[in-house]
Amino acid sequence: MSAPTLERCPVCRARLGPDEANCPRCESDLSLLRATYAAAAHHQGLARRHLAEARCDEAVREALRAMRLVNQPSTQSTLLAALCIRRHET
Repeated sequence: MSAPTLERCPVCRARLGPDEANCPRCESDLSLLRATYAAAAHHQGLARRHLAEARCDEAVREALRAMRLVNQPSTQSTLLAALCIRRHET
């Protein structure tokens, strides 16, 4: 499960490099969007750490935070893993 990434400009759909602050094609400012993706990656990392420590309730909480910020397959799979583990514990 990888961290959520911003691969295309949401305005013109141009491919983006990992550190570009502006779109190379349309020059849209991507700084706030990049910060949102970084926050989602942080919460997803916390969710994974909680899963590894068998702290499922905390993992679900952090995975939901990540998914609310960026709804991508990587954040969805972290949440599903946490929910499955929690279900088997009850």
